[in-house]
Amino acid sequence: MSSLAEFRPLALLALMLTFALAPSLVAQDEEESSGGIDWRDYEEEDGNVDPRYQRARDYHELGDFEEAFRVYDQILAERPADVPVLITYGHMHWKIGEYDKAIAKLEKACELDPKHIKAKQFLAQLYFHQGRRAKSKETYEKLLALDWIREDVRHSGLIGLGKIALLENDWFAARRHFRLLSKEGNRADSKTGKKGLEMITRMMKWGSFAKVEGKRIHCYFAPSVAKTMEPKERDAYVARIDSAIERAVGVLGIATPDPWPMYVFEDDTECGFYTQRKAAHGWDYSWWISYSAIHSKIPPEHTAMAQIVNRWCGSRPLSRVIVEGFCAYLAGVDGDLHGPAKTRKKEGRLSTLRECQLLLRQTDEDETLRCYDHGKSMVPWMIDTYGLDKFATMWKRFNITVNSPKYKIANTKGIDWEAAFSAAMTKGLGADLTTVENGWRTFLAQ
Repeated sequence: MSSLAEFRPLALLALMLTFALAPSLVAQDEEESSGGIDWRDYEEEDGNVDPRYQRARDYHELGDFEEAFRVYDQILAERPADVPVLITYGHMHWKIGEYDKAIAKLEKACELDPKHIKAKQFLAQLYFHQGRRAKSKETYEKLLALDWIREDVRHSGLIGLGKIALLENDWFAARRHFRLLSKEGNRADSKTGKKGLEMITRMMKWGSFAKVEGKRIHCYFAPSVAKTMEPKERDAYVARIDSAIERAVGVLGIATPDPWPMYVFEDDTECGFYTQRKAAHGWDYSWWISYSAIHSKIPPEHTAMAQIVNRWCGSRPLSRVIVEGFCAYLAGVDGDLHGPAKTRKKEGRLSTLRECQLLLRQTDEDETLRCYDHGKSMVPWMIDTYGLDKFATMWKRFNITVNSPKYKIANTKGIDWEAAFSAAMTKGLGADLTTVENGWRTFLAQ
């Protein structure tokens, strides 16, 4: 299908379904944007659409993935080569962290229709999400080589290739991709392009940073750090992070990502001077670049875990409290996990999970650490009490739940955190939010 003139009514319907069956089929990176096509804009010649598509779409919107999967299985049993269903189904697997199934369906879609735009776009994004840069680059290049692609999809490809080139220190290629993006992209894509160009300018100036390549991570030590740390100490620093990554990958049962860069500074102030960040450790993860500080309350192993945890749970995490807690659990080096929370409870200053989510919108460092202390105690307790499998079900369910219109606060982008957490915990742990929080507080009081 190389030109618009070749479309037929059924082909139009197939293309439409790819976009419309799942409203959240959007580019996975938070800087990206993508257009959508409403399936109601198209009709088959007889004016009818398979009602099962709409039923699956409704289940998807409500976060009832089990029922949506059941409907898609029925359709694929009858039409195993239904590319739009394979793409939507694969994307839904991605959203809940079922990566093997997601890749299998997206690869099959690409095999059945080598020129299908969304199949290649989602597959390239998923490979990058996993840290498989070579496969991602190969798929993005095939995407951009197609005879016809929409501009927003082309820009998505430029974002992906630009980030990959940046991670590989291919400054020339990265600059070419980001410059095109900054000039041609919409507001969001242009912003990403400009951000990429700024990062290239900064990173090229860091040539004096001392590089130590580990098996799982490549650390770049700022000159101030390199002066105070002997080579053996830097090697040991990287080895600790390597071990933490290998341990986490084993616990979670996921593919080991390609090594990614971590820039190491003396403290948060120096990191801010070099990067304009507020702190070394942060919530951002989409670029596969980590930052840490020697004199930070957050150990580097924890910071490295953020890249893995933010991806393990699905397409996009939404609760930093839980993410930080799980990072602490996997890193295993955050000191006394429960001590700070016990102290806060004894002093009557222990927040609820909902309060923590709202506090994280603030920029005050004390409030951020307050939520960090909350998560690094509550999450390990939940895992010890209910088990990792049930915790995983709860967390992945939460990512689906908060996207459901049922938990959106009317006329705002806000989320009813209490109801969303309670629904996810009931589904995954078998206990609602009140029961879980009361159990955790009882534990802290002992």
